Amino acid sequence: MVFESTAGANGRDLFVARRSDRSAPWTSITPIAEANTTAMEASPYMSPDKLTLYFDSDRSGSAAFDLVARRGTIDETFGTPARLTELDTTQDEFDPQLTIDQRTIVFSRGGDLFWAQR
Repeated sequence: MVFESTAGANGRDLFVARRSDRSAPWTSITPIAEANTTAMEASPYMSPDKLTLYFDSDRSGSAAFDLVARRGTIDETFGTPARLTELDTTQDEFDPQLTIDQRTIVFSRGGDLFWAQR
């Protein structure tokens, strides 16, 4: 499970908790070091294939909160974050969610819901 928390050293950061099966207890929370910066990271969403982590952040180079995607493999750490420039505006984009086929993303911008397809 991925989630945001203020338990980290940098304000809002992203964390992961794991368990071996549905009846097993959750592990202690672990920060997602590759995603967390001194800026705020929030609203994580793991793609259905667990290879991409979408989240919003106000990190430098961003005029507002933007959706950020990171690609990795299930057994490896995530790579360098990259903004989703095709969805980037001067407004804040928050709360990304994908459909099961990963072709449609739904997100919030300026208090309204938006969607985009690829």
